[in-house]
Amino acid sequence: MLTAGTIAVFCAIVLVASVVQGISGFAFGMVVLMVFPYIFGYTKSLVLAALMAMVVMFYNAWLYRRTIDWKWVPHWLAVFVVADLASVLVLKRVGDHPIWYTLMGVIFVAMAIYLLWGQRVIHVRANGHALIVLAALSGIIMGMFGVGGPLMAAFFLEATHSKEDYLGTSQLVGGCTLAIDFVMRVINGMFSVDLAGYTLLGVVSMGVGLYIAKRLVSHMDALALRRFICVVMIVDGVFMLFHNA
Repeated sequence: MLTAGTIAVFCAIVLVASVVQGISGFAFGMVVLMVFPYIFGYTKSLVLAALMAMVVMFYNAWLYRRTIDWKWVPHWLAVFVVADLASVLVLKRVGDHPIWYTLMGVIFVAMAIYLLWGQRVIHVRANGHALIVLAALSGIIMGMFGVGGPLMAAFFLEATHSKEDYLGTSQLVGGCTLAIDFVMRVINGMFSVDLAGYTLLGVVSMGVGLYIAKRLVSHMDALALRRFICVVMIVDGVFMLFHNA
């Protein structure tokens, strides 16, 4: 049972994550997973983050439904499902081990560095080879660490032709990958009834966050917000590394 203070922290981080997702188009999972593991434990946090992020992304996909480019969607999902299943099975076998917190710290720092500087060095091309590599890596990282979104974003930024196309397509693919990931975890016994209650509790915060994002989106620099989140991810990742060393 969570204390009133913990519930307040939970609602606050969900609200912040929803604002970031609404403005930048990704990062809900990365934001909540900077806090969730310290409240719910590692395995439960991945399930809860996937469930809540799925709701946010399907809502955004509905808003941009007329701009969805379906060309690469089924191919990405086909590769992703295999990689995600494999990684979820590995996580189930190992269990809620302290090593995951350390590895998540590494992933957070690596993802943040990629988002800050890597895109200038690594140029992604929208072709079949890139899709297979990035979708497989996204599935593995999503299954083990819950943060496969940046790799998906990198591919669909190149695969689509406008901001609206990118938002519609990426949010649909993101929602579908999260749904796949969530189903995998349910099948493998990682879901518990209490997580449904926390999701319902978070829905209010998600709604408020998306409303705020809609009001702020024309006034806020999405790139500056992403950079700020990346810096926070590096700090949190380093903390995880040393805290669990």
